[in-house]
Amino acid sequence: MPLRWAAHALVEALQRSRLEQALRQSEQRYAGLQAASQRRVAELSLLSSVLRALATDLEPEPVFRKVVEAVSESLGGSLASLYLLEGKDLILQHQVGYHRWFERIPLERGVIGRAVRNAQAQLITDPAADPDFLDAVGGVVSAIAIPVCIAEEVGGVLAVESRTEVFTPADLERLQSVAAPLGLVLERARLFRSLRESESRFRALVETSPDGILQVSAEGVILYANPRYLELLGAPGAAAVVGQPVVEFVAPEFRQQVAERIRQVTAHKQRVPFAEQQYRRFDGTLLTVEVSASPVEDPRLGQTTLIAIVRDITARKQTEQALRQSEQRYRLLAENVTDAIFILDLELNFSYVSPSVYRLNGYEAAELQGRNLYDVLSPHNAARVGEVVRQQLGQTHGPADPWASHVLELTLTHKNGQPVWSEIQISFLRDEQGQAVGVLAVARNISERRLAETAMRESETRYRSLFEGMPIGLYRTSLDGYFLDGNPALVQMLGFDSLEELRQHNAGSFYCAPQTRPALIEQYLHGGVHITETELVRRDGRRLWVQEVAHLVCDEQGKPLYFEGSLQDISERKAYQAQVERLAYYDPLTALPNRFLLQERAEQALARARRSQQAVTLAYLDLDRFKEINDTLGHKVGDELLRLVADRIRNLSREADTQARLGGDEFALLLCDTDSRGASQVASRLLEALKQPFVVGGETVHVGASIGLAVYPRDGETLDALTRAADIAMYQAKAEGGGFRFYNPAQNRYTRQRLSTLQGLRRALGQGELLLHYQPVLDLRTQTLRRMEALVRWQDPERGMIPPSEFVPLAEETGIIQELDLFVLEQALREAQSHGLEFSLNLSARNFHDPHFVELAAHLLQQHPLGRGRLWLEITETALMLEREKAIHNLQALRNLGARIALDDFGMGYSSLAYLKHLPVDMLKLDKQFVAGIGNARDEAILHSVIALGHGLGLEVLAEGVETPRQLAWLQSAGCDLAQGYYIGMPSPSGSGGFAFQVPLGPES
Repeated sequence: MPLRWAAHALVEALQRSRLEQALRQSEQRYAGLQAASQRRVAELSLLSSVLRALATDLEPEPVFRKVVEAVSESLGGSLASLYLLEGKDLILQHQVGYHRWFERIPLERGVIGRAVRNAQAQLITDPAADPDFLDAVGGVVSAIAIPVCIAEEVGGVLAVESRTEVFTPADLERLQSVAAPLGLVLERARLFRSLRESESRFRALVETSPDGILQVSAEGVILYANPRYLELLGAPGAAAVVGQPVVEFVAPEFRQQVAERIRQVTAHKQRVPFAEQQYRRFDGTLLTVEVSASPVEDPRLGQTTLIAIVRDITARKQTEQALRQSEQRYRLLAENVTDAIFILDLELNFSYVSPSVYRLNGYEAAELQGRNLYDVLSPHNAARVGEVVRQQLGQTHGPADPWASHVLELTLTHKNGQPVWSEIQISFLRDEQGQAVGVLAVARNISERRLAETAMRESETRYRSLFEGMPIGLYRTSLDGYFLDGNPALVQMLGFDSLEELRQHNAGSFYCAPQTRPALIEQYLHGGVHITETELVRRDGRRLWVQEVAHLVCDEQGKPLYFEGSLQDISERKAYQAQVERLAYYDPLTALPNRFLLQERAEQALARARRSQQAVTLAYLDLDRFKEINDTLGHKVGDELLRLVADRIRNLSREADTQARLGGDEFALLLCDTDSRGASQVASRLLEALKQPFVVGGETVHVGASIGLAVYPRDGETLDALTRAADIAMYQAKAEGGGFRFYNPAQNRYTRQRLSTLQGLRRALGQGELLLHYQPVLDLRTQTLRRMEALVRWQDPERGMIPPSEFVPLAEETGIIQELDLFVLEQALREAQSHGLEFSLNLSARNFHDPHFVELAAHLLQQHPLGRGRLWLEITETALMLEREKAIHNLQALRNLGARIALDDFGMGYSSLAYLKHLPVDMLKLDKQFVAGIGNARDEAILHSVIALGHGLGLEVLAEGVETPRQLAWLQSAGCDLAQGYYIGMPSPSGSGGFAFQVPLGPES
C-alpha cells in the first residue's frame, strides 16, 4: 500500500510537471505572440504617423516636428532628435525632451556621426563604454542612431536616447521601419531649402539690382517693380506704380514704341534687345534709359508676361557728351596749341603731326606725315630718343609705371637749317593690355627759356656776388626760425666764424628780449614789409642795436615758405640818438637836467601838488663873480668850476627834487612838497656850501650866489608864473648884495619889460650880442686924435639896437654891471691891439669896491698886454666917495698896473676939494652940463675955475658933451686940454674905417 501510493504519487507528480511545463510553454507562446503583436502595432502606428505627416504637410519643418514627437512617444517618451547632413556637419532640425543639445555636430564626432559615416544603425546599451558617445543631458542609459538615406545616400540621422530603459534590437528594428519614409521627408526638406535659397538669391538680385526690373502683363499693366525702378521714377512707393499702365511713365514720343515691344514679347514670345527711351519722373523731369524685355510664363495669371530691365544711362549719355566735347576741345587744342604734338609708331614714323609744328621748326604738318623722326633731328638727338623708346620696350616685365613720361632737352633742325632748342616729352600709347602701340611726343620751343635760364644764372651770380658783398647782414630763415642762408656780414655781425655754425642756432635766440621774435613773427604773418629797431646779443655776449627789415615769402597759392630780411648795425646811430636825447634834456657840461627837462618835471610836480594840495618851491640861483673868473682864468677853469658847483648843488638836494642848469652860471632847483620854511633851509645850505672855496686847475677861487625863491601856489599856479617870480626874487637878492630872497609882490620893481630886458642882457653877455662903439677924444693943444672912449651897445636879434640908457641902469641895479664892465674891458683890450691910441672906459662903483677886481684886471692885462698909460679907467665922484679908503687903495693898485684914472662927471658929485688932492687920479672930466652952459657968465666962470684947479693939481682936464663949434672954440681959448662930443665925433664901431679923426663941420648953436 504505501509503495503503491508512493508510485501513484510519483506518477501524478510527473504528469503534473508535464502539464505545468506545457502550460508554461503555451503561456510563453502567447506572450511572444502578444509582444510581437504589440510591437507590430507600435511599428505600424509609428509608420502611420510618419506617412500621415508626409501626406498632410508640404513644408518640412512641421513634418520634422511630428515625426520626432511620434518616435519619442513610440519609445515611451524617450529623448529624440533629427539631424540633416550639410557638407561635413550634421545640422539639428528638431528635437524632443532636451533642455540642451548640440545644434551642429561635426561628422567625425559622436555616435550619430559614426552612424552616418558607416551608414549603419547604432544600438548603444552601455553609453559609458562607448568612446564616441556624447552625453548632452546626463544619465543616458541607452541610445539608438538610425542613418536616413536620400537616394541611396545617407542624408541625415534619427537619434533617440533613454535615461530609464535599455533599448532592444526590437526597438532598433521599429525605428529602422520609418527610415525609408523619413528619407522622403529629408529629401523634401532639401528640395524646399534649395528652392528657398534660390528664391532668396533671385529676390536679392532683383531687389538690389542696379537696374530697374518690372513685370508687365500682356495688357501693359505693371505687376511688380523693384526698388531701383521706383527710385529711377522718384516714386513715393510701390503702390504708386504697381497696377498702373507702364506707358504712363514713358515720354509721349516713346509710348507707341513701348506698346509695340510689349505685343512683340507677349504675343510672339520674343526677347527684344535694349532700346533707348525716355521716362518722365514723378517730379516731371525726363530720364534717359535703356530697356530690354523677355517673355515669362506666369502660371498664376495663365498668360505670358514680360520682365523688363530698365537701365539709367543718364550718366553715360553725359559722359559720352563730355567725351565728345573733350575730344573736340583736345582736337582744337592740338590744332591751336603752341606746342607741337606728334604721334609716331614704334619705328618712330610720324602718323600724326599737329599744325603747330610750323611754329616750331618751319615744316607744314603734311610735310612730316609719314616721315621718320630722324629726318628732323640730328643723328645724336634722334639716337637719344630712340634709346628711350628701346629701353622702355626692352624691359622684360614692362616699366614700373607704364604711363610715365620722359623729358629730353635737345635741338631740332629748323627747315631753314637753324637749330631750335626744344623740350620733348615722350610717353607711350598703350592698348587695353598695357602694351605699347605707339609714341606720343610733345615738343616745345624753349629757346627763350634757355636764354632766360642763362640770364637767370648770370643774375643769380650777380645776386650772389651782391649778397655776399653787402655790408649789411642779409638772411633767410625757416618758418620755425632757423637760418637757411646768410651773407658774411650777417655771420660776422652775430659773432660766428661760418654760416654752418650760424645755421645751428635759432634766430629768436639772438634777441635780448625773449618776446621780441614772436611779436615780430606775428607782424610778418599779416604780410607786408616791416621795419623795426631791436637789440640783439652776439655769440660773445656783446649787445648791438640793429635795424631789421623783413617780410614773409609765400608761394603762388599764398602758402608761407620762409622769412627773409636784413640787419643793419645801428649801434653808433643809437648811441648818437641817446646822446642827442641826453643833450636835449641834460646839460652836457654838468650833466644836470636842462630847461626842457625842468619844465616837464615841473609840470608833473605841479599836477601832483594840485591833487594833494602840497607846496612846491622853485629856486633860481645865479653865481656871483663867475664871469670875472671865467674871463680871467679861462673857459676851461670856468667849465670845471660850473661842474663843481653842480656837484655841490646835487649833493645837497633830495632825490625827489630836480636840479637844473639853465645856461651860463644860472641854476634852478625844483623842490617838491617844500614850503617857504623848507625852501629857506635849502637855500641857506646852498649858500653856505657855495661860500667854501673851490680849487680849480691849481687855483683857489671864491664865488657867491644869489637865489630867488617862488612858492606854489602863493606866488603862481603855473610854471611861467613861478619862473617869473623866482627870477625877480633872484634879481632882488643880487641887487641887495647876494643871499636869497622870496618873491614879494609889494617890493617888485621889475615890470615884465624890465625883467625881459634883464633876462635878455644875461643872454647877450653869453651869446655875443654886445659890442663896442668908440667916440674920439680931441687933443685941443695939438688938434689931433688922442684917445677913444669905449661905449657898450646891445644888438638884440629881435628888438634891434638897444640904447645903453635902457639896460645900463638895470645892470647897475641888479649887479650885472660887474660882468658888463669886465666884458667892455676885455673887448677893448683885445681891439686896442690893432692900433696905438689910448682908450678909456667907465667903471661901476661895484667893481671899484670889489677886492677881486684888481686881480681880474691884472689877469686881463696880462692876457692882452698894453703899454703903460694907454688904458684910462673912469670913475664918478659919487662912486669914489662911497668907500673912500677902499676905493683909493684899489685906484692905486690899478695905477700900478699901468692904468690911468679919470674922475668922471667932476663937479656933479661931492666935489670935496679937501680930498681931491689925496686922490690918485690923473685927469678931471668936466660934466657936459657945464659945457652946455658956455655962453653963460656964471657957467663959464666955473669952467675957468675947474680948468685952473686941475692944472694947479697937475691934472689934465677933459670937457665932454661938446656939440657946437662955439663950445669947442671957447674950451680951446680957456686952456682946456681935451674935448669930446658929437661935434667932434659920433660913436662908431671899431671896424667902420678905423679911428681917423676929422672935426665935423656943423651949424652954430
